[in-house]
Amino acid sequence: MIALLTNERLVASIDNDQVVLTNQRLQLVSGSNFRVIHLNQISFIEVEVKYNYLILVCAVIVFVGGFVAGGKDILLIGVILFLMLMAMYIYLPSKNILIRSSGGTIAHRVNGIRNADIHRFIFLVQDQMNKTKLV
Repeated sequence: MIALLTNERLVASIDNDQVVLTNQRLQLVSGSNFRVIHLNQISFIEVEVKYNYLILVCAVIVFVGGFVAGGKDILLIGVILFLMLMAMYIYLPSKNILIRSSGGTIAHRVNGIRNADIHRFIFLVQDQMNKTKLV
């Protein structure tokens, strides 16, 4: 758990308290990574989804290789491997939350977190940003 500043309160956190939102700042505490952005400095929030194109290239090579090699057994193995690799490509993207400010970026992988929880966290960040502007 993080130490709170004077007049600071915990609002929310995700990923076992690795990204923590308070009413004054947003912190990343993950292993040796430690970053802090004050809420009034946040300029951009994004959820980035990246697909591994190497898996896609391998799938195409396996598929074409099955046709080129000939034979029903090799073709069947090629098609099965192609389908498995395509499923990996589609269902295993890398998902990151990026919070940018003029001073830097907090980037954190959120693969195992539901989209609804991520969107709720982003909403809470925006809500706290609006509250700090009113004060």
